[in-house]
Amino acid sequence: MSDPDVFPVDTQIAEIMSRVSQPIKNRDAQVPRVEREGTQLYLEISYNTDPGEESEVNFSRAYVFEDVHPDKEAYIREQLASMDFDKARTEGIIVGIEKIQDKAIQGMVYELLNFLEDRQKKILLYLYREAAAQSDGPMVTIDTNDLMTALNYSKSNNGYFASSDRQRLSQDLATLENVKITIGKPLQTKKGVVANFTRLSLISIRGFQRTGVEDPDFDWRKAIRLTSDLPSELTIRLEIWNSIEEGRYIALSKELDIAHVKKQGRHEDYSFKLLMYLAGQISRKGLVDGKYLSLIKHYVFKNMGLLGKNDSRNNSTFRLAAQKLVDQGYLHTFSECTNQKSMPAINFEINKEKICLVQKPQRGRRKQVILEDASA
Repeated sequence: MSDPDVFPVDTQIAEIMSRVSQPIKNRDAQVPRVEREGTQLYLEISYNTDPGEESEVNFSRAYVFEDVHPDKEAYIREQLASMDFDKARTEGIIVGIEKIQDKAIQGMVYELLNFLEDRQKKILLYLYREAAAQSDGPMVTIDTNDLMTALNYSKSNNGYFASSDRQRLSQDLATLENVKITIGKPLQTKKGVVANFTRLSLISIRGFQRTGVEDPDFDWRKAIRLTSDLPSELTIRLEIWNSIEEGRYIALSKELDIAHVKKQGRHEDYSFKLLMYLAGQISRKGLVDGKYLSLIKHYVFKNMGLLGKNDSRNNSTFRLAAQKLVDQGYLHTFSECTNQKSMPAINFEINKEKICLVQKPQRGRRKQVILEDASA
């Protein structure tokens, strides 16, 4: 694999896109709640772990309320109480939150529950790919028209992207900046095992540009609000970059197609979900003999969002998604088997020219090496 063919993604980002992006129909999701920590008020949803899967971590994602007067806290809690979380799981988020009357709070709840859905993950991958091309570390400057084109948005007859699409992308970027993640893992220390928590932000928007300033009606007060309309150019810092600096990262093909599949009915981009889960697992385990990855079937399906009871449909959806990754060159083969614990599993033969875990050699060695053994 040559560097011009791939771009680096921080290993923690790979794991976040695999685990922290879980939808609320996943039964690990707990009912959202309003929490106070000192003077800060935030809306939070947390996820439990499955004790049978060691790769799962406890995590929460939270939207911070800015400058909330104490008198408004009761109002916010009252609004949240009108949400039907069971309906949100089974009938869709919009149905579950429709009784929240305050539109600002309703929008915040929607963004939190829908956080890191496929389109937002593709935006993140675009940012990492552009950062690699610009070679300015975690700082990246993007032309938003280029991003919209890459995401498969189409222009209207007037030659411009639809305002609704621009607004959606602007909100996606604001959400990626504003939602905070807390991850909890056991950590072995000299004093024994402790619960270690890490708080993370994905991106921070450091600046943006807008066109049309020559217009005498240009509204500076409106323009300063990021979500009033999508800026023409954005300067962004990728806040999770450490593993790349340390030389240990997931290498993804620059040919990765981030075109967003616009949902029609219940259509989902399951091949992309599978690819992101594989990336997260490779970041943890590496590859056996440089190309093999064996995963428990139940957790593969769970992390693809195949949570229904129709086994035939789930199996068919998985096979189609995996075959698409074969066709795209990310997989050589995939096959079902039984692991050492007699549990149904799936063996993936990974094409390390398209996706792999890379780590820099120890001091004194010049070439990069691919981590080829899960025990390494």
